[in-house]
Amino acid sequence: MSLVSKLTVKPLLYVAGGLFAALVATATGWWIDHTTAAADLSVQAAAAASANASDQANRTRVRELQAANAGYASTVGALQAELRRAQAQVVTVRRQADQAVAAADARAADADHVLKTFMDRYAVQVKQTHCAQALMHVEAVCPAFSGY
Repeated sequence: MSLVSKLTVKPLLYVAGGLFAALVATATGWWIDHTTAAADLSVQAAAAASANASDQANRTRVRELQAANAGYASTVGALQAELRRAQAQVVTVRRQADQAVAAADARAADADHVLKTFMDRYAVQVKQTHCAQALMHVEAVCPAFSGY
């Protein structure tokens, strides 16, 4: 080998070997980055799928709650209408009860008046002798009429 080839070929071979080693190291780094990125991509895809499933579950729950709210509103409306009818009935029943009590009071007052009139007549008639004898005869025949 000549001096020129010693000075040029060997260093070129060393440089080529170094470049090849750098190429292998770079390729290995890229492969590690690719593997890590692929794993991260899988994790992110799983997280996205989980988020989508959670979103769908939340949307389903929202629809269920909206349906429940609509049912609640319908039920509350029906109950409020029934409450208004019941309150109107209470007013009617109270009015009728007041009228019935007033009518009963009027009948009681009338009965008291009739009783007082009868008792006054009875007190006057008892003092008359022929009525007193008739009353004694009635009491003798029917003791239930005595004591008045």
